Amino acid sequence: MKWACDSRALLVEDHPVNRKLLKRQLGMLGVKVDAVPDAESALQRMERVSYRLVLTDLGLPGMGGEELLRRLHERFRGQVSAPALIAVTGESDPETLASLRAAGVDDVLVKPVSVERLKALLEDWIDGSNPEPASPASCPDPDDGSPDLDPAVLRGLLGEDGAEDARRLIHLFVESARAGMAEAARAIEARDARPLKRYLHRQWSAAGAVGAARFATLAGRMESAVAAEDWETVGECWPQLEATVSGIETYLAADLESFRQQADGRSHKPTRRSGGRHRRQVEQSR
Repeated sequence: MKWACDSRALLVEDHPVNRKLLKRQLGMLGVKVDAVPDAESALQRMERVSYRLVLTDLGLPGMGGEELLRRLHERFRGQVSAPALIAVTGESDPETLASLRAAGVDDVLVKPVSVERLKALLEDWIDGSNPEPASPASCPDPDDGSPDLDPAVLRGLLGEDGAEDARRLIHLFVESARAGMAEAARAIEARDARPLKRYLHRQWSAAGAVGAARFATLAGRMESAVAAEDWETVGECWPQLEATVSGIETYLAADLESFRQQADGRSHKPTRRSGGRHRRQVEQSR
Protein backbone atom coordinates (compact mmCIF):
# COMPACT_ATOMS: atom_id res chain seq x y z
CA MET A 1 0.00 0.00 0.00
CA LYS A 2 1.26 3.48 -0.87
CA TRP A 3 0.48 6.51 1.22
CA ALA A 4 -0.18 10.15 0.39
CA CYS A 5 2.60 11.98 -1.40
CA ASP A 6 3.24 14.19 1.64
CA SER A 7 3.60 11.18 3.97
CA ARG A 8 6.98 12.06 5.40
CA ALA A 9 8.46 10.64 8.58
CA LEU A 10 11.38 11.64 10.76
CA LEU A 11 13.24 8.68 12.29
CA VAL A 12 15.51 9.34 15.29
CA GLU A 13 17.71 6.31 16.04
CA ASP A 14 21.34 6.30 17.16
CA HIS A 15 22.16 2.69 16.29
CA PRO A 16 23.10 2.53 12.58
CA VAL A 17 21.69 -0.99 12.08
CA ASN A 18 18.32 -0.17 13.65
CA ARG A 19 18.21 3.15 11.81
CA LYS A 20 18.85 1.54 8.44
CA LEU A 21 16.37 -1.30 9.08
CA LEU A 22 13.48 0.94 10.15
CA LYS A 23 14.14 3.35 7.32
CA ARG A 24 14.09 0.45 4.87
CA GLN A 25 10.83 -0.93 6.32
CA LEU A 26 9.08 2.44 6.13
CA GLY A 27 10.39 2.94 2.60
CA MET A 28 8.92 -0.44 1.59
CA LEU A 29 5.55 0.93 2.69
CA GLY A 30 5.92 4.03 0.54
CA VAL A 31 6.85 6.55 3.26
CA LYS A 32 9.56 9.15 2.67
CA VAL A 33 11.96 9.01 5.62
CA ASP A 34 14.57 11.38 6.97
CA ALA A 35 16.78 9.61 9.53
CA VAL A 36 18.99 11.30 12.15
CA PRO A 37 21.07 9.86 15.02
CA ASP A 38 20.13 12.17 17.92
CA ALA A 39 17.51 14.51 19.36
CA GLU A 40 19.42 17.71 18.61
CA SER A 41 19.60 16.83 14.92
CA ALA A 42 15.88 16.01 14.97
CA LEU A 43 14.96 19.40 16.43
CA GLN A 44 17.10 21.19 13.85
CA ARG A 45 15.52 19.19 11.03
CA MET A 46 12.01 20.00 12.23
CA GLU A 47 12.74 23.72 12.02
CA ARG A 48 12.93 23.28 8.24
CA VAL A 49 10.69 20.32 7.36
CA SER A 50 7.12 19.32 8.27
CA TYR A 51 6.49 15.67 9.13
CA ARG A 52 3.42 13.48 9.52
CA LEU A 53 5.23 11.08 11.86
CA VAL A 54 8.14 11.34 14.27
CA LEU A 55 9.52 8.00 15.40
CA THR A 56 12.24 8.03 18.03
CA ASP A 57 14.20 5.50 20.02
CA LEU A 58 14.26 6.28 23.74
CA GLY A 59 17.93 5.53 24.47
CA LEU A 60 19.47 8.39 22.49
CA PRO A 61 22.82 10.01 23.32
CA GLY A 62 22.48 13.42 24.95
CA MET A 63 18.80 14.33 25.12
CA GLY A 64 16.79 11.13 25.52
CA GLY A 65 13.94 10.14 23.26
CA GLU A 66 11.29 10.64 25.94
CA GLU A 67 12.44 14.22 26.55
CA LEU A 68 12.42 14.85 22.80
CA LEU A 69 8.84 13.60 22.58
CA ARG A 70 7.81 15.77 25.52
CA ARG A 71 9.29 18.88 23.88
CA LEU A 72 7.61 18.13 20.58
CA HIS A 73 4.29 17.56 22.34
CA GLU A 74 4.56 21.01 23.94
CA ARG A 75 5.67 22.64 20.68
CA PHE A 76 2.71 21.34 18.69
CA ARG A 77 0.07 21.53 21.45
CA GLY A 78 -3.29 22.58 20.02
CA GLN A 79 -2.25 22.27 16.38
CA VAL A 80 -4.41 20.01 14.23
CA SER A 81 -1.52 19.45 11.80
CA ALA A 82 0.82 18.22 14.56
CA PRO A 83 2.83 15.11 13.69
CA ALA A 84 2.02 11.81 15.39
CA LEU A 85 4.66 11.13 18.04
CA ILE A 86 5.79 7.50 18.12
CA ALA A 87 8.12 5.97 20.72
CA VAL A 88 10.28 3.02 19.62
CA THR A 89 11.42 0.95 22.58
CA GLY A 90 12.32 -2.51 23.77
CA GLU A 91 10.38 -1.98 26.99
CA SER A 92 6.65 -2.57 27.34
CA ASP A 93 6.18 -2.59 31.12
CA PRO A 94 3.31 -0.53 32.57
CA GLU A 95 5.64 2.05 34.16
CA THR A 96 7.36 2.83 30.86
CA LEU A 97 4.07 3.06 28.98
CA ALA A 98 2.56 5.35 31.64
CA SER A 99 5.61 7.63 31.48
CA LEU A 100 5.35 7.80 27.69
CA ARG A 101 1.65 8.68 27.82
CA ALA A 102 2.48 11.49 30.26
CA ALA A 103 5.06 12.76 27.77
CA GLY A 104 2.34 13.06 25.10
CA VAL A 105 3.24 10.01 23.03
CA ASP A 106 0.60 8.97 20.48
CA ASP A 107 1.69 5.37 19.97
CA VAL A 108 4.43 2.90 20.89
CA LEU A 109 6.40 0.49 18.71
CA VAL A 110 7.99 -2.35 20.68
CA LYS A 111 11.18 -3.79 19.20
CA PRO A 112 11.64 -5.84 17.12
CA VAL A 113 9.28 -4.00 14.78
CA SER A 114 7.56 -5.97 12.03
CA VAL A 115 6.43 -4.56 8.70
CA GLU A 116 2.87 -5.60 9.60
CA ARG A 117 3.00 -3.54 12.81
CA LEU A 118 4.39 -0.55 10.91
CA LYS A 119 1.64 -0.85 8.33
CA ALA A 120 -1.01 -0.86 11.07
CA LEU A 121 0.58 2.22 12.62
CA LEU A 122 0.54 4.07 9.30
CA GLU A 123 -3.13 3.20 8.84
CA ASP A 124 -3.83 4.70 12.26
CA TRP A 125 -1.82 7.90 12.04
CA ILE A 126 -1.39 9.02 8.43
CA ASP A 127 -4.49 10.91 7.33
CA GLY A 128 -6.04 9.62 4.13
CA SER A 129 -4.74 6.06 4.52
CA ASN A 130 -8.16 4.95 5.75
CA PRO A 131 -11.59 6.52 5.51
CA GLU A 132 -12.84 8.96 8.11
CA PRO A 133 -14.92 7.08 10.68
CA ALA A 134 -17.88 9.44 10.36
CA SER A 135 -19.11 12.73 9.02
CA PRO A 136 -18.59 15.79 11.23
CA ALA A 137 -21.88 17.34 10.13
CA SER A 138 -23.80 16.70 13.35
CA CYS A 139 -24.20 14.42 16.33
CA PRO A 140 -26.58 11.45 16.13
CA ASP A 141 -30.03 11.87 17.64
CA PRO A 142 -29.76 10.85 21.33
CA ASP A 143 -33.27 9.35 21.10
CA ASP A 144 -32.71 7.32 17.94
CA GLY A 145 -33.13 4.06 19.87
CA SER A 146 -29.68 2.66 19.08
CA PRO A 147 -28.20 0.64 21.99
CA ASP A 148 -25.13 1.75 23.91
CA LEU A 149 -23.74 -1.77 23.60
CA ASP A 150 -24.34 -4.75 21.33
CA PRO A 151 -23.02 -7.85 23.16
CA ALA A 152 -23.45 -9.92 20.00
CA VAL A 153 -20.33 -8.30 18.52
CA LEU A 154 -17.97 -9.88 21.07
CA ARG A 155 -19.96 -13.12 21.11
CA GLY A 156 -19.35 -13.35 17.38
CA LEU A 157 -15.61 -12.97 17.95
CA LEU A 158 -15.23 -15.11 21.08
CA GLY A 159 -18.09 -17.61 20.76
CA GLU A 160 -20.71 -18.50 23.36
CA ASP A 161 -18.05 -19.95 25.67
CA GLY A 162 -16.25 -16.60 25.79
CA ALA A 163 -18.91 -14.73 27.79
CA GLU A 164 -16.61 -14.08 30.75
CA ASP A 165 -13.79 -12.88 28.49
CA ALA A 166 -16.27 -10.59 26.70
CA ARG A 167 -17.37 -9.16 30.04
CA ARG A 168 -13.75 -8.43 30.99
CA LEU A 169 -13.04 -6.74 27.64
CA ILE A 170 -16.09 -4.49 27.95
CA HIS A 171 -15.09 -3.60 31.50
CA LEU A 172 -11.54 -2.82 30.30
CA PHE A 173 -12.95 -0.56 27.57
CA VAL A 174 -15.05 1.36 30.10
CA GLU A 175 -12.05 1.78 32.41
CA SER A 176 -9.96 3.10 29.52
CA ALA A 177 -12.70 5.47 28.35
CA ARG A 178 -13.27 6.82 31.86
CA ALA A 179 -9.55 7.23 32.56
CA GLY A 180 -9.08 9.77 29.78
CA MET A 181 -12.34 11.69 30.10
CA ALA A 182 -11.13 14.36 32.52
CA GLU A 183 -8.21 15.28 30.25
CA ALA A 184 -10.47 15.21 27.19
CA ALA A 185 -12.99 17.53 28.88
CA ARG A 186 -10.20 19.98 29.72
CA ALA A 187 -9.00 19.82 26.12
CA ILE A 188 -12.52 20.68 24.89
CA GLU A 189 -12.72 23.62 27.27
CA ALA A 190 -9.31 24.87 26.13
CA ARG A 191 -9.98 23.95 22.48
CA ASP A 192 -6.76 21.97 22.55
CA ALA A 193 -7.02 19.66 19.53
CA ARG A 194 -4.07 17.35 20.03
CA PRO A 195 -4.91 15.55 23.33
CA LEU A 196 -8.59 15.38 22.41
CA LYS A 197 -7.90 13.88 18.99
CA ARG A 198 -5.52 11.36 20.57
CA TYR A 199 -8.17 10.28 23.10
CA LEU A 200 -10.94 9.99 20.51
CA HIS A 201 -8.81 8.10 18.03
CA ARG A 202 -7.76 5.48 20.56
CA GLN A 203 -11.23 4.96 21.99
CA TRP A 204 -12.96 4.91 18.59
CA SER A 205 -11.25 1.72 17.42
CA ALA A 206 -11.65 -0.01 20.80
CA ALA A 207 -15.35 0.87 20.94
CA GLY A 208 -16.03 -0.80 17.61
CA ALA A 209 -14.21 -3.95 18.75
CA VAL A 210 -16.36 -4.43 21.87
CA GLY A 211 -19.67 -3.56 20.24
CA ALA A 212 -20.03 -0.01 21.57
CA ALA A 213 -21.18 1.24 18.18
CA ARG A 214 -22.84 4.39 19.48
CA PHE A 215 -19.66 5.44 21.27
CA ALA A 216 -17.65 4.72 18.10
CA THR A 217 -20.02 6.86 16.02
CA LEU A 218 -19.80 9.76 18.46
CA ALA A 219 -16.02 9.53 18.81
CA GLY A 220 -15.63 9.39 15.03
CA ARG A 221 -17.78 12.46 14.47
CA MET A 222 -16.01 14.34 17.22
CA GLU A 223 -12.59 13.48 15.78
CA SER A 224 -13.67 14.71 12.36
CA ALA A 225 -15.12 17.86 13.95
CA VAL A 226 -11.85 18.53 15.77
CA ALA A 227 -9.97 18.23 12.46
CA ALA A 228 -12.41 20.75 10.95
CA GLU A 229 -12.10 23.00 14.04
CA ASP A 230 -15.87 22.63 14.50
CA TRP A 231 -15.91 23.05 18.28
CA GLU A 232 -19.67 23.56 18.38
CA THR A 233 -20.25 19.99 17.17
CA VAL A 234 -17.61 18.75 19.59
CA GLY A 235 -19.46 20.39 22.46
CA GLU A 236 -22.79 18.91 21.34
CA CYS A 237 -21.42 15.37 21.06
CA TRP A 238 -19.45 15.26 24.31
CA PRO A 239 -22.41 14.89 26.75
CA GLN A 240 -23.77 12.08 24.58
CA LEU A 241 -20.40 10.33 24.69
CA GLU A 242 -20.35 10.53 28.50
CA ALA A 243 -23.95 9.26 28.68
CA THR A 244 -23.06 6.33 26.43
CA VAL A 245 -20.29 5.22 28.78
CA SER A 246 -22.73 5.44 31.68
CA GLY A 247 -25.16 3.29 29.71
CA ILE A 248 -22.50 0.62 29.19
CA GLU A 249 -21.69 0.70 32.91
CA THR A 250 -25.40 0.13 33.65
CA TYR A 251 -25.40 -2.84 31.28
CA LEU A 252 -22.32 -4.32 32.99
CA ALA A 253 -23.89 -3.96 36.44
CA ALA A 254 -27.13 -5.66 35.32
CA ASP A 255 -25.25 -8.39 33.46
CA LEU A 256 -23.05 -9.11 36.49
CA GLU A 257 -26.13 -9.39 38.76
CA SER A 258 -27.76 -11.79 36.30
CA PHE A 259 -24.56 -13.84 36.17
CA ARG A 260 -24.45 -14.04 39.98
CA GLN A 261 -28.08 -15.14 40.17
CA GLN A 262 -27.45 -17.88 37.63
CA ALA A 263 -24.38 -19.00 39.57
CA ASP A 264 -26.38 -19.06 42.83
CA GLY A 265 -29.10 -21.10 41.13
CA ARG A 266 -26.57 -23.64 39.91
CA SER A 267 -24.94 -23.93 43.34
CA HIS A 268 -28.28 -24.68 45.08
CA LYS A 269 -29.66 -27.05 42.46
CA PRO A 270 -29.34 -30.72 43.56
CA THR A 271 -27.28 -32.96 41.32
CA ARG A 272 -28.95 -36.33 40.83
CA ARG A 273 -25.85 -38.02 39.53
CA SER A 274 -23.72 -37.26 42.58
CA GLY A 275 -26.64 -38.20 44.89
CA GLY A 276 -27.08 -41.54 43.20
CA ARG A 277 -23.37 -42.25 43.42
CA HIS A 278 -23.48 -41.41 47.11
CA ARG A 279 -26.39 -43.85 47.71
CA ARG A 280 -24.59 -46.65 45.91
CA GLN A 281 -21.53 -46.10 48.05
CA VAL A 282 -23.68 -46.30 51.23
CA GLU A 283 -25.39 -49.51 50.08
CA GLN A 284 -22.04 -51.10 49.24
CA SER A 285 -20.68 -50.23 52.67
CA ARG A 286 -23.61 -52.11 54.25
